[in-house]
Amino acid sequence: MLNNRKTGILMSYGYTLINMFSGLFLSSFLLRSLGDFEYGLYQTVSAFVSYLVILEFGTGTVMCRNLLIARKSNDEEKIKKVTATMFYITAFLTVVIFVVGVVFTVLIPKIYADNIPKDKLFYAQKIFVVMLFYLIVSFFTQTLSGMYLGNENYTVTNIFNITKLVSRLVLLIVFVTLYDKAITIALVDAFISVGVIIFSFFYVKSKYVISLKLKYFDKEILKESLPLCFALLLQVIISQANSNVGKFVISIKMTMEHVSLYSVAMYVYNMFSSITTIPISMYMPQVSKSINKGVIEKEGLENTLISSGRLNSLIGGTILFGFIAVGKPFINVVYGKSYESAWIYAIIVLIPMFLNMTVGCIINVLDMLNKRQVRSYILAISTAINIALAIALTDRYGMAGAITGTTVGLFLGQVLLSNIYYQKALSINVIKIYLQSFKGILISEIIAVIIGGLIAYFITNKVLALLLGGFAFVIVEAICLLLFGLNKQEKGIATGFLTKLKK
Repeated sequence: MLNNRKTGILMSYGYTLINMFSGLFLSSFLLRSLGDFEYGLYQTVSAFVSYLVILEFGTGTVMCRNLLIARKSNDEEKIKKVTATMFYITAFLTVVIFVVGVVFTVLIPKIYADNIPKDKLFYAQKIFVVMLFYLIVSFFTQTLSGMYLGNENYTVTNIFNITKLVSRLVLLIVFVTLYDKAITIALVDAFISVGVIIFSFFYVKSKYVISLKLKYFDKEILKESLPLCFALLLQVIISQANSNVGKFVISIKMTMEHVSLYSVAMYVYNMFSSITTIPISMYMPQVSKSINKGVIEKEGLENTLISSGRLNSLIGGTILFGFIAVGKPFINVVYGKSYESAWIYAIIVLIPMFLNMTVGCIINVLDMLNKRQVRSYILAISTAINIALAIALTDRYGMAGAITGTTVGLFLGQVLLSNIYYQKALSINVIKIYLQSFKGILISEIIAVIIGGLIAYFITNKVLALLLGGFAFVIVEAICLLLFGLNKQEKGIATGFLTKLKK
């Protein structure tokens, strides 16, 4: 099972790297193909429809948690009850999403009357309807994905994701070239989502114990799941607000071109979040083994949290400090000189997210103990501050104001107050987790960013600055990590990997 998890993590990072490079290509390709207005319109509608994601209630995570508990007792009847209950919850929430989506569709002309030309408002509604369909289908797929992890299958989700990613890349290039409109993106996504859910359902049906019969719907499982569902609801609201409130405020108070600029910065942020989230989900079964009937086995849990933290400080830190070193020429080469300011905006929001994700595996402890509610309340308060600041500061400082509101909200909720809660409520030594996670790794990244950044700064040609600065950063960090950054076990893994590559 350990090898299965390692394979799953490697595949997840493989998928994320493919997603990162294809996403960078696509965002640049779409921006250049569609133009500032069409791309800005797509991002505006996307930000609006994303608020419906809050109704997802974290059904995938809840499915995973409940299955892990049911499988411990090896009770097939209970497993059927878990799957049936979660699918009926998903079906009910889908109806709610559809109804709210219809209301949102009607509201689009009123909300964007001053920012979208009148002849484009109906077009924006059509894009929204297609995205709504995609969201509903993806909602069921998310619930199915909870079954994979709940059965400790770490690879199948990545296989589906990689297939979906490659299909999306090819189809978007073909159809956007033929029809360069924002709605093309929405139609391609909707088409692919249908294929994914069909294959996912039949795979789950053939591999695992599953039942959709109404007789297996269990009120006790529903009652037990509700606290975590509502906690995840709050967290999704918070996540969507932190990711999209700036874009939403800018779309109302500024122009579609400003939305495009903000979207470039937030694309880097979302890419970073996706990469650093991987260990968190993959380590949930491992965390569950350190918790037995609400009792924590502290030494085993601490080792798991440090292992996840060092992985995230290595991967996340490399991305953050690498972006600090060569992000400016990177943005210039990929998106154009007019988008250079997205570099500093992205760095500002990445720093608190890096600190958050380093200890992010603690969320699994909250889920297994059904204690995520308090953290969600903390994040709700910080998000309210984010929204208030974004609205107040955008009027006065424009883009910088929106970014400032997001950053302050992230740091207060996901770093400062959450870590205090972990320390007090769970008796987890958060400072120790940070120190052990950063030990040797952080100083290696700092040395690398200084050298790589200086090289990139003094080279005027942006392509050369990106290549030479990036190369220097990678080489210097790798040397530092091998000399003093990695511990003995990590060096063994690294040298073993290099040996396999030589063969």
